[in-house]
Amino acid sequence: MYLVWLRVAAVLYAAASLTALPAVLYAFPRWRKACLPLAALAFLFHVVSATEMMAVAHHWVPVSYGEIESLLGLAIAGIFLAIGGIYGTISFGIFALPASFLLVFVPALGASHYTFPSAGVRVGWLVVHIAFLLAAYASLAFSMVASFLYLA
Repeated sequence: MYLVWLRVAAVLYAAASLTALPAVLYAFPRWRKACLPLAALAFLFHVVSATEMMAVAHHWVPVSYGEIESLLGLAIAGIFLAIGGIYGTISFGIFALPASFLLVFVPALGASHYTFPSAGVRVGWLVVHIAFLLAAYASLAFSMVASFLYLA
């Protein structure tokens, strides 16, 4: 049953992520009013799911990767809600809510490990992943050189 609550939390995290962007970037008050309640509701379902997941596994320390990912997403969402509650800002939600969604998405697929549908998809994903990592390293190196030239 914990997978149902985790899937509901994933959908609510996705909805909160989509409402955080216009609320922060364009200062739409209607989207701002929807972002925090959606995130709080997702957090509530996530807490129920995590508690039930740990009770079913008969331990209170996360052991598998799915449990660790789920609890890390819960911690990030909790930090976002704490910042939103204390300071009244949701700008951290641009980073925290998509991260929580992505950390919850894979464990919400099921208890078994995710496998690629074919070897071609796995190799293709690996090539795309490596290409994006190399592009990120190149942009980091370019930024570092630009910073040094700016200082000089």
